[in-house]
Amino acid sequence: MASWLDLLPGYAANAASLWPADRPLQARKLDDKVQQRCARLQVSTGQLVE
Repeated sequence: MASWLDLLPGYAANAASLWPADRPLQARKLDDKVQQRCARLQVSTGQLVE
């Protein structure tokens, strides 16, 4: 099993990929937070994860 450090970049880039289809709100909430933080810091998702 992969560690969370390996999963985090993919999860931040596409949260829906790790949530079941019946839980889209959870993925959307994370996507919104990631995009807000990226905009505030003026960085890409990859840079934010690093």
